[in-house]
Amino acid sequence: MKKERSSNIELLRIIAMMLIIAHHSVVHGGLSKLGDSNFNNLLILFMGTGGKLGVNVFVIITGFFDVGKKFKVGKVAAVEGSCWFYGILCAIGALIYGTVTFDSIKISQFAFPLWNNLYWFMTCFAILYCLSGYINKLIENISKNKLAILIVILFVINFASSFRFLRLYPAFGKMGQNRLVWFVMLYLIGAFLRLYPNTFTKNIKQELIALAGFMVLYVSKIAIGGFTKTTITYALFSDFSLIFAILLFLIFKNIKMGCIKPINVIASCMIGVYLFHDNPFIRQIIWKKISNIGGYVSGRSLIFREGITVIVIMAIGIVLDLIRQNVFSPIFRKLGQKFVAPLYEKISLKINADEKA
Repeated sequence: MKKERSSNIELLRIIAMMLIIAHHSVVHGGLSKLGDSNFNNLLILFMGTGGKLGVNVFVIITGFFDVGKKFKVGKVAAVEGSCWFYGILCAIGALIYGTVTFDSIKISQFAFPLWNNLYWFMTCFAILYCLSGYINKLIENISKNKLAILIVILFVINFASSFRFLRLYPAFGKMGQNRLVWFVMLYLIGAFLRLYPNTFTKNIKQELIALAGFMVLYVSKIAIGGFTKTTITYALFSDFSLIFAILLFLIFKNIKMGCIKPINVIASCMIGVYLFHDNPFIRQIIWKKISNIGGYVSGRSLIFREGITVIVIMAIGIVLDLIRQNVFSPIFRKLGQKFVAPLYEKISLKINADEKA
């Protein structure tokens, strides 16, 4: 009998996706210019930061639950299939809407969406998953302290160009902020939290106090420095979003909810929501043609309009993904089991055998 998922982390997935949508309203919807209202500017600040916070949460969750698991090539194929579905669907929608023509659509992007980086997150996530078997083997064979040191090393690599004293050394100064290295670090953090719990990671009261204190510190820093366009944290590589994501994950991990099926069903659609609303052909329609959220950067109704926009995008994305899951996925699953599954099985067995060697 399949074990039912507790809904605490599933609820966190939903919240993380809402943060990602809010972030996209800033970077794609024209809110990044800031306005005359300090309240709106503070709201925009957190929305701008929220996307990368949501990404960090998703990858930490993956590390927490996938550590120790075997690689399955079919999972990568499922990700590719989802990208195909939404890539084609959104291209058709954009063509009907009249924002693109056949000449402007790169066919190769839809034929090989992961390879051509149609969705940067999905490409990076797929590569991370392909490496996960080897990462898990590494984790299995090193001590707690060595794992912690490895996480610190990866953190320094990503932030090397941000430290003034390291910029003096060319080797460090040229170290780039690499998304894949960042994802590996997040995966290792999730695995570390799973394998080596302590009194803090089990105590929701301490985590809430830490989160509140961290938020007060951050808001105070913004209040002292004032609002500027650079105040908004767009970058994935942010110490704020990293710490916030870890604390948020720990808090939800320790919430006792049991299994609430509607939450779990909605959570299963979150990748679909992402693939729908952040498709490069459809997002300009959403943010510029339909929502026009950037026109309310200084208006009193910004928070209301933002809330409605996020909810509507979530609702449409959930409906589309439920259709995909229940209508199209079974068809492709049957075809895959007949024609592709034997090949996938051989690849998975080969990779897992290499991991054991």
